[in-house]
Amino acid sequence: MGSFKKSYLSIVILGLLEKRGAMYGLEIGELIQSRTAGQFKLQAGTTYPLLAELQKKGLIEPAQQADNIRGPIRKYVKLTEEGREALDQEKKHLLMLLGLIL
Repeated sequence: MGSFKKSYLSIVILGLLEKRGAMYGLEIGELIQSRTAGQFKLQAGTTYPLLAELQKKGLIEPAQQADNIRGPIRKYVKLTEEGREALDQEKKHLLMLLGLIL
C-alpha cells in the first residue's frame, strides 16, 4: 500500500460507495487499482479487514444485490447515512488542507 495511509483509504472507499452505490470488496480493490493506474493495489488482507472496521463503526452496512454471475457469493456493502456524514466531514478537511498547499 506504500504511503497510502489507511485513513485515506477509508475515505476513498466511502467516496466510491457514495458515487457507485453498493459494491463488493474485490470490486472496490480493482476499481482503486484501475483509477490509480496500478499505483495502489489492495490485497484482500487489507480490503476486507478495513471493510469490517468501517461496518463496525456504522459507516457501511451489508447490501442486498442480485448477481447473475455463477461463482462465489459476493458480500456487497453500501454507505450508511452516518457514513455519508463522515465522508462529508472528511471532504471538508481535505479541501481545507489542500487549500493550504495549493
